[in-house]
Amino acid sequence: MQRGHIVLVDQLRDAMRVAVFAGACQQQAATGN
Repeated sequence: MQRGHIVLVDQLRDAMRVAVFAGACQQQAATGN
C-alpha cells in the first residue's frame, strides 16, 4: 500500500513538472511573439 502511494506521488510530481514546463514554454512563446 505504502509503495503504491509513493509511486502515485512520483507520477503526480512528474505531471506537475510537465505542466509547469509547458506553461513556461507557452508564456515564453507568447512573449516572443
